[in-house]
Amino acid sequence: MSLPLLPQPRRVRVSAGQYRVPPSGVVEFDAADGRLRRAVEALAGELGPAARAWSVVGAGEGRAETPAVRLTVQPGVTPAQGYRLAVAPTGVSVEGADADGLFYGIATLRQLLRPGDAAPGAPPALPVCTIEDWPDFPCRGVMLDVSRDKVPTLDTLCALADDLAAWKVNHIQLYMEHTFAFRNHGEVWAEASPYTAEDIRRLDAFCQERFIELAPNFNSFGHFGRWLKHPRYRPLAECPDGFRTAGGEWRDEPSTLDPRNPAVLNLLTELYAELLPNFTSRRFHVGCDETWELGQGRSREACAREGLDAVFLGFLEQLHRLVRGHGREMHYWGDMVWNHFPDRLDRLSRESVMVDWGYYRAYPFFAAGAAMAWAEETNSDAAIADALDPHVFRDAAGTAGRAALALADTWQHVGRGITQAHWLDRILHGGLQQTLPAEITAESLAATAAHIEASLAALARSRMARPDAGLILDEFRNNARMALHACRLGQAIREGRQAMPAVRRGLEADMAAILDEHRRLWRARNREGGLADSARVFEQRLNAYRAATA
Repeated sequence: MSLPLLPQPRRVRVSAGQYRVPPSGVVEFDAADGRLRRAVEALAGELGPAARAWSVVGAGEGRAETPAVRLTVQPGVTPAQGYRLAVAPTGVSVEGADADGLFYGIATLRQLLRPGDAAPGAPPALPVCTIEDWPDFPCRGVMLDVSRDKVPTLDTLCALADDLAAWKVNHIQLYMEHTFAFRNHGEVWAEASPYTAEDIRRLDAFCQERFIELAPNFNSFGHFGRWLKHPRYRPLAECPDGFRTAGGEWRDEPSTLDPRNPAVLNLLTELYAELLPNFTSRRFHVGCDETWELGQGRSREACAREGLDAVFLGFLEQLHRLVRGHGREMHYWGDMVWNHFPDRLDRLSRESVMVDWGYYRAYPFFAAGAAMAWAEETNSDAAIADALDPHVFRDAAGTAGRAALALADTWQHVGRGITQAHWLDRILHGGLQQTLPAEITAESLAATAAHIEASLAALARSRMARPDAGLILDEFRNNARMALHACRLGQAIREGRQAMPAVRRGLEADMAAILDEHRRLWRARNREGGLADSARVFEQRLNAYRAATA
């Protein structure tokens, strides 16, 4: 018998019998880490929904005579961050190898308490079992882009942190370009609804209580366009007047800092000194990916004389000294190294961490990533899929998880031989005169639309118990509507109907509805800043349709 848990534990042994949770009882926990109190109180509330039905007795508070649930730290019971959970007909014990392990054992017990197929209102009944579990990786992280263009509210971030902690994620990076309210640089973040130092400190404390390390990720070489577009910072750019991409596209706005300008390091020194003290994490990701124009402008002579690798790695070492001065471990993206000078790994500092990523890979979403980072061997695609409804969507109907997976796989239907997941997005924003690859046909787009409609129908049958269930459904529907719009646009182009007034009016009406819903859904979870930039992409498409039908 398998137990649908997320992540799926490393070892599970299920025996005959059940522990029927009584309406009241005692949870005894013996652990010095004060962060555990919140998790234990939450567990007690789920054991007995009635107020104070289950009491909690902590270390130094007197021992309970007959605790039904006993929680302890037992070093060595498993490897670090692991736990041993045992359900007997008479009660439950959880032993953590350390405080982290006990927290994760409590998380698993809380998942076991989910009602599943039990009748509404019936007391929980846990299968008699033994679980021994520990992670493959000590650090299991998620990077949240809070800079392009969404700046989630603190409530949104805290709700996500709660979910991630339940799935045993213990590291969150906040990726920022211009969304921190630096004191002396208001023009950069004026329209962004940025996070303040107090915001970050509050979120950091919230994450700490859930055994999550909140780390900063501030791009410090490329992706600096949100700063360089302002006259005050333009002199710091590698190519102040614009640059040409490797694909031949001209871009008017610079994005990369000049690595040989001393004023650049002066600015970053100031910014690091203001940003980093708000995070308790000793890790700091400095970005440094996609320095597109490096060597085209002010560093051209240096790159020709010394080599692109020497200029890039020299600047990286300067950043490393800055970061080390704050007592932090530096992380950075590895794409420039792998793509341009993979034979120079010997020049990289062993005190910093190069983080790899892949372009256009179909990565799984947070829950699947959390499961595979915890224990890859036991978390197969099927095991993760089985756990989505009880532990992500809380769907009693058992349809939301599979429907979400089906929608995530939509790109596989777009065309035979298509290997990149972003083609529908390209079609959506490509306009009426775009040229489609031969692999994308009217028939393949019709099949794609049918797949989306079938997935939405399955999603509509869900019965999610989450407080944001309605919002989740609406978010899926509007994203699906964008994909369906791309299918209709692509079909019209393939069939030569894009010039027909009726077709264009239909596309215009559909895009107007998408835009209105996009604005509404944005405000439900995010701050106002960035909405205008995000909406502008849809407005451009809408205006193009209107001009074509005028």
